[in-house]
Amino acid sequence: MFYGLIVLLLAVPIFYGSVEPWSHAVFQCAVFALGFLGSIHILLTRQWPAGDLRVFLPLIATAVFAALQSLSWSQTNVAGVKVLNALSADPFESWIFALRLSALALAGILAVRFTDNYVRLRVLAHAIIFVGVASAIFGIARLAMQHRNGFLLSALTMGDGFGQFINKNHFAYAVEPAIGLLAAIILLQKGAGQRKLLYVSALILLWAALVMSRSRGGLLATSVEMIAAALFFITAKRPSLKRDGALRPMRSMSVAAVTIILILLVAGATTVWLGGDQLSTGVETAANEIANRAGDAEAVV
Repeated sequence: MFYGLIVLLLAVPIFYGSVEPWSHAVFQCAVFALGFLGSIHILLTRQWPAGDLRVFLPLIATAVFAALQSLSWSQTNVAGVKVLNALSADPFESWIFALRLSALALAGILAVRFTDNYVRLRVLAHAIIFVGVASAIFGIARLAMQHRNGFLLSALTMGDGFGQFINKNHFAYAVEPAIGLLAAIILLQKGAGQRKLLYVSALILLWAALVMSRSRGGLLATSVEMIAAALFFITAKRPSLKRDGALRPMRSMSVAAVTIILILLVAGATTVWLGGDQLSTGVETAANEIANRAGDAEAVV
């Protein structure tokens, strides 16, 4: 079941990040099948899910709420058409949303349950990194080589999306966890040796692809992610400063400030170097879109 989840994790991003109805259906059926097998395993072994599963409670509550909204309490006929009365304006879409969210929550619960040792944790982390790196390589190749609509996948049009994703923000969302895991491995893992150079190279590749994707939200989220990684690293290294107890807080704050400044400088320099003009245009476009929406809202009022 664990390696079934890994195969699913590797397969889901291939076709446009699974945004089409058939890919949604395949993903949900696969997850629910694994959940059924997982339930049988739990009943036979009497080993209940370990770890803190409270993080999934908001997802489960939202899925239940959407499912309740989709239920109809009565129906009427309007011009010979059966109309269902429900809390949701679109009960069918509310039900589909509840199924999708339930599948995602179940996949997370199964990952927590069956990632029960260090080897499996490494396999899961490297699978996420592999997906991010493969998507980044494909995105850079597509950006350099695509000259007409359709690049291995027919729905990939020129100037839209990045990598195999139709929406560029979906690419950013896919590589953010890979960047976080790479930063954690580089900063915190001991004994990696020369493999850290490979991880650093992968991190640089992912950051370059993220900048080329021109995802404003992805760049902002990843910058904050790198700052948080630096703070975790400083916190992990703090016990080495115990000799000078009085100066330890001041040193920690100084190291944190210098590290954050360096991260911001490197991120800003690479962003301007790789895609400054395109990103500035994107920011101006976003400002115009917000202004237009505000004007439309005032006109409606």
